Amino acid sequence: MSNFTEPETEDSQQSPRPNRLKNILFSRTTVAIGVPILVGVAAGAWWINRFIYEQLSPLVEKNLSQTLKRPIKVGRVERFGLTGLRLGATSVPATATDPDTASIEAVEVSYNPLSVLLTRTLPLDVTLVNPKAYVQQDTQGRWVNTDIATGGEAGGPIQIALNRLGWRNAQAILVSNVQQLTRSTPRNTVTLNQVNGEATFRENYNLINFNLAGKPQTGGELKLDGDFRAESGRASININTQEFLASDLTRLIELPLVIQGGRVNSDFKAELTPVKLLGLYGTADLNKVTAQVNQLPQAFNNSQGRLQFKGTEIYLDNVASSYGKIPAVAKGSLDIEKGFNLSAYVDAVSAAAAISSLNLQVPVPVDGVFRSQVKLTGPVEAAVLTGDVVNIKPVRLDRLNISRVSTNFTLDTAAGTLNFPNISATPAAGGKVTGGGTLKLALKPEQTAGLDFKFIANNIPGDAIAKAYGVTNQAAKVGIVTAQAQVTGTPDKPRTVVNWQAPQATYPGKGQLVIYNANNLFLRDTIFRVAGGDVSAAGELVNQRWKAAIKATGVRLGQLTQVPPSLQNPVNGTFTLAGTLDPAKPQQLTATGAGQLTGIGGGTINVPSIQVAAGRWQTQLQATDLQLQRLAPVPPQYAGSLNGRLNLSGSTTAFTPETLRGSGTGRLNVAGGTINARDIQLNNGRWQVAVNTNGIQLNRFNPQLRGLLTGDANLAGTISEFSPAGITAAGQVRLSEELIGQPLTASLNWNGNTLNIPQLTSRNIQANGRVSVDPQNVASITGLNFNVKVRDYDLKNAPVQLPPNSSVAGRVSFVGQVTGNLPVPNVVGNVRLQNFAVNNVAFDPLLAGDLRLQPGRGLNLDLVGNQNDRVAVNLKPDYRPNNFTVRLDEAIATGRSQGENLLVNVENFPLRVLNLSAPANPYLTGPVSGILSADLTVNPDRLAAQGDVAVAQPGIGRLQGDRLAAQFRYGNGGGTLTNGEFVKGSSRYALTGSFSQTPKGPQFQAKANIAQGNIQDILSALQIYDFEDLQRGFQPPDYATAKDLGILQVGAPNRSLLTQLRRYSEVLVLLQQQRQQRQDAFPVPALAELQGTFGGEVTASGSPQQGIAADFNLRGDKWQWGKYTADRLVAAGNFNEGVLTLLPVRVRLDENTAVALTGRFSSEQQSGQLRVRGFPLSLLNDFVELPIAVTGNVDGTATIAGSTENPLAVGEFQLSEGTINQNPVESAAASFSYANARLGFGSNILIAGPDPLMATGSIPLQLPFASVKPDSDQIRLDVNVQNQGLALLNVLTDQVAWKGGEGQVQLQVRGTLKQPEAKGIAQVKNATITAAALTDPLTNVNGTVLFNEDRILVKGIQGDFSRGQMVAQGVIPIFENLAANDPDAANPLTVSLDRLRLNLPNLYQGGVDGKVTVTGSTLNPTIGGQVLLADGQVFLPTSNAPATPGAQGGQGGQGGQGGTAPAPAAEAPIELNDLRLTLGNNVSVTLPPILDFQAAGTLVVNGMLGDLRPQGTINLERGSVNLFTTQFELERGYEQKATFTPKQALDPTLDVRLIASVPEVTRSQVPSSVISSEISDNTLSTDIGSVNTVRVRAVAKGPASQLFENLELTSSPSRSQSEIIALIGGGFAQTLAGQGGGDTATGLVNLAGTAILGNFQNTFTDIGNALGLSELRLFPTSISNEERSRSSTLGLAAEAGVDITRNAYVSVLTFLTAQQPAQFGLSYRLNDNTRVRAATDFADDTQAVVEYEVQF
Repeated sequence: MSNFTEPETEDSQQSPRPNRLKNILFSRTTVAIGVPILVGVAAGAWWINRFIYEQLSPLVEKNLSQTLKRPIKVGRVERFGLTGLRLGATSVPATATDPDTASIEAVEVSYNPLSVLLTRTLPLDVTLVNPKAYVQQDTQGRWVNTDIATGGEAGGPIQIALNRLGWRNAQAILVSNVQQLTRSTPRNTVTLNQVNGEATFRENYNLINFNLAGKPQTGGELKLDGDFRAESGRASININTQEFLASDLTRLIELPLVIQGGRVNSDFKAELTPVKLLGLYGTADLNKVTAQVNQLPQAFNNSQGRLQFKGTEIYLDNVASSYGKIPAVAKGSLDIEKGFNLSAYVDAVSAAAAISSLNLQVPVPVDGVFRSQVKLTGPVEAAVLTGDVVNIKPVRLDRLNISRVSTNFTLDTAAGTLNFPNISATPAAGGKVTGGGTLKLALKPEQTAGLDFKFIANNIPGDAIAKAYGVTNQAAKVGIVTAQAQVTGTPDKPRTVVNWQAPQATYPGKGQLVIYNANNLFLRDTIFRVAGGDVSAAGELVNQRWKAAIKATGVRLGQLTQVPPSLQNPVNGTFTLAGTLDPAKPQQLTATGAGQLTGIGGGTINVPSIQVAAGRWQTQLQATDLQLQRLAPVPPQYAGSLNGRLNLSGSTTAFTPETLRGSGTGRLNVAGGTINARDIQLNNGRWQVAVNTNGIQLNRFNPQLRGLLTGDANLAGTISEFSPAGITAAGQVRLSEELIGQPLTASLNWNGNTLNIPQLTSRNIQANGRVSVDPQNVASITGLNFNVKVRDYDLKNAPVQLPPNSSVAGRVSFVGQVTGNLPVPNVVGNVRLQNFAVNNVAFDPLLAGDLRLQPGRGLNLDLVGNQNDRVAVNLKPDYRPNNFTVRLDEAIATGRSQGENLLVNVENFPLRVLNLSAPANPYLTGPVSGILSADLTVNPDRLAAQGDVAVAQPGIGRLQGDRLAAQFRYGNGGGTLTNGEFVKGSSRYALTGSFSQTPKGPQFQAKANIAQGNIQDILSALQIYDFEDLQRGFQPPDYATAKDLGILQVGAPNRSLLTQLRRYSEVLVLLQQQRQQRQDAFPVPALAELQGTFGGEVTASGSPQQGIAADFNLRGDKWQWGKYTADRLVAAGNFNEGVLTLLPVRVRLDENTAVALTGRFSSEQQSGQLRVRGFPLSLLNDFVELPIAVTGNVDGTATIAGSTENPLAVGEFQLSEGTINQNPVESAAASFSYANARLGFGSNILIAGPDPLMATGSIPLQLPFASVKPDSDQIRLDVNVQNQGLALLNVLTDQVAWKGGEGQVQLQVRGTLKQPEAKGIAQVKNATITAAALTDPLTNVNGTVLFNEDRILVKGIQGDFSRGQMVAQGVIPIFENLAANDPDAANPLTVSLDRLRLNLPNLYQGGVDGKVTVTGSTLNPTIGGQVLLADGQVFLPTSNAPATPGAQGGQGGQGGQGGTAPAPAAEAPIELNDLRLTLGNNVSVTLPPILDFQAAGTLVVNGMLGDLRPQGTINLERGSVNLFTTQFELERGYEQKATFTPKQALDPTLDVRLIASVPEVTRSQVPSSVISSEISDNTLSTDIGSVNTVRVRAVAKGPASQLFENLELTSSPSRSQSEIIALIGGGFAQTLAGQGGGDTATGLVNLAGTAILGNFQNTFTDIGNALGLSELRLFPTSISNEERSRSSTLGLAAEAGVDITRNAYVSVLTFLTAQQPAQFGLSYRLNDNTRVRAATDFADDTQAVVEYEVQF
């Protein structure tokens, strides 16, 4: 639109006064001038008239077209006046660029003509009459697109200027461009009628002022006024509406919402430009307005309220509206520029209204009422709607009640997402569903719709939900269900994935369900735990077609339905199914599969193939080893294994018997045999089968039957009538001989109501006949008709069930008929019994008579023997006895009917014939024995009896007596026993009693008076002789027979009488030794040694309902049990209602010792007190092996309470005159409590001094009969002892003794019995401790030991020992070894030994140095390190060493050498691990009194302390071995050694060589001479003989314990083995005896050399070794008396010798007890027989001898 400048105009008008005007007009001048002027005026008028009517319209049309720059068609001038004119119909046509048009009925123009004359410009006021305008907003938002020209030259002589444009009764059609439409439609068009108004153009058309009033075509009124500036396009409009159609606003003005209906009353001002609404000011009242927010899917309707406009903001003041059908009240503001800030709340809305309003598609009905609060915020183009929804009434979802539903939501219009961050639903039945997600909305073209929701359902009660849907299966519970669901996709194509779990269901399961829509479902990863197995499934539903795959694994049918236990075995199978949901097409179902039921009835059912297709099905069944009795509750006789194969097929549309087809075979292993079904056929509703039976054991069907059944039969029938009446059969059966002792064959046929047996034969039986039955009930027999003939039939073979422990024997013959009906047929015939016997009691060889059994007449049987016996029975028609007689040898029983009574007399009847046993009871069982005599009156009708009974030698099981007599009466369900007496030995028991029936049940009363009872009579009557007999309870003893003893024959029947007596004496001694061994093993005397008498009274009464009540008062005196005696025993009390009351039970051993128990005891509750007075603990040593020797007397009390399930006790005991390990105890007291399976205790023990040992604790202890368990396994033990109280160590052990000093032990033990934890401290200061392993006491002992839960920390314990010291420090665990990464593992317990003297019996005695580490634990210590032994002895074991008679007795001077002290038993399994043991200076290895070696070397010792395993080599430097009476020395120059190996433990392998010089005394006739003993000493008397020296070499290689076995002896001169053994001691006894009667001088020489000088020889040997001599010895010899040449005396000589070579020897001998010169000798041995000897004393005695010797 062009801008132009409007020309300035003057508007000055002059109004001359009237008088002046009149003067001018009528003046001469005026007239003179006026005439020409009038002419001119007339000419001008003509021109003006012509101009107006002919040129004005084109001129106006042209000027307006130029001004408005668009064509305008102006109508002709219809009327003209000086100041105005009227134009005819005028129009403004549309142009190519502007669709606006207008048609005007007339145009009235007013103007000022002077302006034309003066300015050639004609200003116009134009009024449009009845105009019709079509105005369309352009794409830029402009309503008027006309460009008004503001200047320039016009085409005509006059310029027209439009000052005002008015319209009257106009019609305007306004077409907006708000909805981007290019043509007029109802959605963008507003029509105004009766529009009146005007527009004033100012500022050269730049400013337009306007006002108008009109009535919209849709009703109401509209008033507008304002101005418009063309240059800027800005408009300011005041708008006033009355009942204005609200939707017309959105048709004209672009708002952030679309108003679709309702009325508006408004008064506001609008500031706007062509492209933008700048602001609104004022108010608007809404009446039933419907508004659609562009970004929301639904419109707000029925809106009521006021809007306030403030600039760009529109305020809502509680505007009531409905979103769809959701009523809401909104408030807030809408800023056109900034956006929304609105909130609304919904008080209540139904679910149906919400679903309808939100256009939701729900798969199930929803009912409920909700409230909500929402808020709309954000810019207009990106508004965000947030809010929450919650129910105010219970919600019903389909059939489910939801107690609470809530959610938050956020609608982001810019992103096009609707978020639900928190969705929550609580079903009324329980559980909760939570979740959230996002709904993507396609609000804009570039946006795509989508879903992404996740839900979690927890603790959903599946059973309640199932019940809501009518599923009330009590057998299958769903339990709590949890699920996770995710919904994705788009709203029109959602995809829902549900992962669910039902862990508590009867069949726990889980799986995944994928849902696309109602016709597209997928089942994935679904598995159920069904009946102990798994059922997995997968499937899909696509477009009305479905398919599924099912796999069952290990499913047990027995857990699914009521089936026999065998069917509870697992079922396995796989199945694939497919079909359609169309019910009209069932034939489209297809299925394949296979299955297996394993373990069913111990076998397997295989279904290898299942097929369904085209409306037909077929399958195969294979049964293997099915145990029929485990498949169904069949009688035991039908138990057996079933095998078979069956092929079946049929129609899926008509599953009837007529459509079934089948074939197969089967085999049933039943009753030890088989039933084979061959050629099973099923067709057209009929079946047939051929059956063969083989080896059926009849006793499986009836225990009275025996034998086997075989046969063949053909059976046929129909499926519709599968009953015996509809079956026909024919065949033949054979029964083996076991049934009746002989084979039985029968042919039979069945026609549905009669079983015909034309022939039944066996060896002794022949019969034929028929059995008729009721066709409606084949089990009901209607008639029998058989002819029977039996000949010599053995009764042992009769298939009759006899009473227990009964037997019959004999042969029977019978000829007769069996007719009538069951159960009582007519039996008539003749009976003969041969060799009849009952329970091995024989009757006469022949009993014969008639048998007649007829219904209504009774039974008559009279069998008379051929000698004396008789069996006669006559029964009345009611089968009650009329009379009977049974005679058997001397015993007779008769009875006769007298009125309603039966009089019975029994004489000398042995009860063993009846094989009776005591009624079932837990106290007394076994057979009834004795000889019965009785007179009885029995009334069978009233079940009453009375009489006298006497039994000689009565017995029941192990209860045996001498005599029993009583009178009894029984009737009306009750009875009495009077004058009863039971006698056993010297004991007599008077018995009375009664029992009766009451409305509450039977009751009894009994009383026993014991006048003189002997305990041994009771024990022998019960056959109890030892404690083992008590273990069998009241069962009778089961004695073995003689052959069961396995007796070893020790007799000698073929020997002399003296030999047999000697053997008998030996057996007696052996038996006595065995008795002593048993007594040593179990010192308690046998019950057979219990002697004593008692008396008293026992009464009892009771009933099964009330139980037994009893009172007892018994007393015994002077009882003896082995070496134990009791002055008095008292037992008084009662038993009532399950409560035992003791008043009291007391045992008095003597005047000072007694034990008493009083109280009430029952399974429910107990209360009592135990009192002990002066009880000697020494008695316990006979029954319990105490760990320490304890003596003294115990006094105390214990109170008992609680129940057997939870016993309670509390008490205290004191020890007087007590000793522990023979050490006196000043005082000892202990208290205890027991409650809730926990024992608490406290003790105070004082040994010496003022410091006691105090200990308290609590441990869990469940008694065997109690059911209450400890509340925990925690223990508590607190120990506190100090100073002199530590002397308790002296009492408890003899290995360690506390001698004095200061010390304190405080220990707390917690944890459990299996894993206790100790905390505490042990401190010693200046203590003195002695130990058996140490030769001297440990003094100045100081240190601290910490107990830290599972370990002990030794903090520098140090003590002085002799001249040495022992230090210990480190950590050692108590129970478990330390872990490798434990910090304390690097600080093990280490003991440093410095110059200690140890005394380990049988191991070592001597000095010790070293450092020892102790690892492991205190319960399993492991010792390692290094130890140096010095100045001591290592003792070798003597357990395997042979006896050494004649061993020198002087060797045992120091403890441990004798090898008699046993090694102490280790309290803990001590292990040695790589302990390096070094033998240092002066260490000897000894095996007293056999060997003693000086040794050196190192051993590595492993193994347990009681089983040491050393390894290493010890070098033997010197030493000796005692063999018999000779001492051997180690041979010089040979490497002597002892090798230790782990296999031989402490028994080393010796490799030694030893040398000994042995004196040999010979009787020589050489003249007497004083010479060395190596040369014949002629000075000795001839009757004493000479003394020679024989050198013996002993080589030993082997274990030290087997020294004698591995000893190899040689000598020089050579001697035989026997001679060498005799020389080294074996013959000294003979020599001592004088060798055949001579004197004993020679014997005395040998004896003196071994027994007397033995102890000194070691010393002399050591001296000789030190001097380098080969030999230095001291020995006895005979010295000749010079005054009496024929006599000699015993003297002592010493000899020193040196070996020059092996055969040359030089010696010097001197007599220590005689004044004789020393003798020097030389000996040279030429061979074993020849030796040259020379000797001289360099005085008067020099000799040389050539000696030849032969031993024989």
